[in-house]
This record gives sequence, structure tokens and C-alpha cells, in this order.
Amino acid sequence: MAGIICRNIANFDEEAWNAKAPETAYVCCSEKFRKYPRAAKELIRSYPCTLAEASSELPWGCGMSLKNPKVTDKKLWKGQGIMGRVLETIREELMAEQPELVEEQNTRLKEVRSPAPWDVSLPTDTSEDPTEWS
Repeated sequence: MAGIICRNIANFDEEAWNAKAPETAYVCCSEKFRKYPRAAKELIRSYPCTLAEASSELPWGCGMSLKNPKVTDKKLWKGQGIMGRVLETIREELMAEQPELVEEQNTRLKEVRSPAPWDVSLPTDTSEDPTEWS
């Protein structure tokens, strides 16, 4: 959506935007996950799953809708998956910074079946509304 809005700006330089957008997304998302510990915990809980934005918005998403039954087949993804890679990078950093959450996740993984690559970790604690993380 941001790309569409930006393209309507006079003298918009798409090449410059594409060069800076992933870094900007990283900084914004990183700050959000560091500000909201519950969000950080849920991101860590997504480990070891590959993360991707299931949308047709390229280059951010995988180029497929979540409703597409083939969305779990990474070989068919058309997008660069920038948002998924940004989130995976932040997840790795958070895991290095918060080893107690990693241990909690390792324990959880031992207690449940091994997750499939397309499993989505949803919040199980409903005491905090994820829509209020912003």
C-alpha cells in the first residue's frame, strides 16, 4: 500500500524507495517488537517456521494470498518476501537478546509435535489484545 501511495508523489524515485524500504521496515518493526514484549514473545514462538507475508503485494509478500492452497509451497512464491525476511532477522536478534524466551520455546517444541513450515503461532494468552500492540 505504501508503494502505491508513494508512486502518486511528485518526483517519486522508485529505485531509491526500493533501496531504503527494507531498512525502514526493519527499523520500524524492530522498534515495535522491542517496545511490546508480548509481540516479541509471539515472534519468538514462531521459530522455527519460515515467515512470509501472504499477499500479492510485491516485493514485500510471497505473491500469493493466504486463501491460495499452494501458498505453503515456497517454490511457487513470486515475491521477494522482504517482510518475512525482516521479521526473521528481528526474531534472530530477539532470540539472542532473550535466551529465557528461547528456552521456553524449546520446551514448548518438545511438548508438541514438530510444527510444519506453514504453521502459524497464534497467541494463546487472550489477556492482552494483539490489536493494541501498535
